[in-house]
Formats: sequence, structure tokens, C-alpha cells
Amino acid sequence: MTVALVLLLAGCTGLAGSTGTPTGSAVSGSSAGTAAPSTAQTPTQSVGAAPAEEATAAATNTAVTAASQAAPTPEATPNNGVSANATSSPSAAAPGQSSAGSTHTPVATDTPVAAASPSVTSVPTQASAATSAPAAAAAPDLDSLRIALAPVVQGLASPLYVTHAGDGSGRLFVVEKKGAIRIIAEGEVLDAPFLEISDRVGSSASEQGLLGLAFPPDYASRKFFFVNYTDKSGDTVVARYNVTEDPNLADPGSEFVILTFDQPAANHNGGGLVFGPDGYLWIGTGDGGAANDRFGNGQNPETWLAKMLRIDVTSDPAKQYQVPPDNPSMSQEWEVQPEIWAIGLRNPWRYSF
Repeated sequence: MTVALVLLLAGCTGLAGSTGTPTGSAVSGSSAGTAAPSTAQTPTQSVGAAPAEEATAAATNTAVTAASQAAPTPEATPNNGVSANATSSPSAAAPGQSSAGSTHTPVATDTPVAAASPSVTSVPTQASAATSAPAAAAAPDLDSLRIALAPVVQGLASPLYVTHAGDGSGRLFVVEKKGAIRIIAEGEVLDAPFLEISDRVGSSASEQGLLGLAFPPDYASRKFFFVNYTDKSGDTVVARYNVTEDPNLADPGSEFVILTFDQPAANHNGGGLVFGPDGYLWIGTGDGGAANDRFGNGQNPETWLAKMLRIDVTSDPAKQYQVPPDNPSMSQEWEVQPEIWAIGLRNPWRYSF
């Protein structure tokens, strides 16, 4: 069987239309080790060029043409690779034909029918594969991607924050840096401000002024809210105010200071004020100003500067605030102010949950 394979490979390497016999190198690896006889029947055409009558004779009596060749055993040698279709199979050379000197003649039995050879046309071509590729996407219409600004309201003075009360009224509350809170209702700015405390708000230069506003989750029933501003001394004040019978007017005389602390500079004063999903008030303080934390507040646990504070301002309105029991300083033995939730913040101006 090994010798037949060598000959089959040698025959496959022939050029179409060749009339010479296979070269000696094609059989040099045979097991017999003797020279090929000069009178042996050798196909004179390579694969695809064998005459029709030779192919027929080889297919019906392959073992007879190899009678003078060596065979490993007297058993029948299957005619593997022989096909009656000269355009898709090897030539009709007998399997086992590799060297002379053999006297054993294999018995020609059970020659396989060559009709089982697969058709070449069943192999997909590269062209058919290429046609299945998806078509390139069309270029987007750039005109449809243009953005335009549409004014909503006008007439505000230094607005820096917009929020809502969560009461279902659809009103928007706009914080003006100089000390007023204005209401936008049904697309119009109301004439009277919701709150006016410019008389107690200090310098509005740099990063100071009225900076933050927050409504508690149950504002509709409590009727109070909280603001963050810098006072006449430039210090931070977080205070609570009540709403009057008119839902569009707050009482500026109802101020209840929650906490206050010094600010050493006019920038990095924080200003953020947000109620978290836990119902507590989160206050961003800033590191006190200037570059590179020159006052060293970022990692100082004894100051509120450069921190995020977390306090309870709704459980007992008679008190300024309470410290939540799950604040880090309450659950661990840390030498840190109990109101502190996070340290090392540059200037937490805005944040959300």
C-alpha cells in the first residue's frame, strides 16, 4: 500500500500533455531497491490526458497490468484512486507499480467503482463567498446631525444651577449667584423671586455667592428647603428656609442655620448640596482655595474643608442635624469629624446620585 501511494503522488506531479515516463526519482523510495525495468508498462500520459480506452482497461483489469511488479502480499489490492473520469482522477497506472523483480501476481477482485469520486463543482468558489458580504452602510446625513440652541427663558442674572422641587408641579428653580432663586413656570420666569437673600450673601466675585439649593424628598409635605451660600465674611453657610402659604414664595426671615465654617480663600468653596437616595443631605465643601492644597486640608481629618459631609436634617427639624449611624467615623475608631463621609476632595462643585 505504501508503494502505491508513492506512485500516485508521483503521477500527480506530472505536467498535462507529457509523453515521457515518470523519472527515476519517483520510485527511488520504493521498498524493492532495484532498477525499474525498461519494458514495464508505464502510462505515457499524465493525469487528465489518458486515452479513454486505456482508462477503461485499467479500471476493469488493474491487477493484470501490474503482474510484473512487486506486491507486498498475494491479497487483492484495491484500486484506490482509479477513476473512469479522466478529468477528476489519477491516471490508470496500476497501484503497487514501483520496482521490478517481483514474481507475485495480485488477484484482481472487488475493484471499487470510480463513480463515488466527488464532483469538483461541489466546492464553493471564492467569488460565491464574496457575494454574501453585507453591503456597505450608507453615509449619514450630516444635515440631520446639526445641533441648534433654542432659548427657553431670558432675563436671569448669573444663573448657575437649575433643579426642581419633586412635588409634581413641573416648576424649575434657578439659583442666581448674587442671592436670588427664581421660578420658571409654564415656560415663563415669574416676576417675584422665590427667595431673595442678597442682603446676607457676601462677595459674589470668584467662586462665592449663593451656590446651592436642595429640596428634601418629602418637600410637598414638609414645605422647607436648604441652601448653600457664602456670607458677608466669606464663610460657608448651610441654612434651611420655609415656604409661605403661597407655594411660589419662601420666607426669607425663616432662616435656620444648619452649619457654618470658615473659608480661607474666595475660590474652591464647594457649593454642592444634594439629597441622596438614603434621605441624607450631602454637602461638598472644597479645599479652601489656591493651588496644590496649600492649607493642607485634603488629608486633615479635623477640618470640614476638602470633604464630603453627610448629615441627617429631616429626622428632627428642631435640631440642626444628626450624624447618620452608618457614617464611617461612627462605625470605626477613626480620629475624624463625625460628619465626614469622604476626604481629599479638590472642589466638589456638582455631583449626583
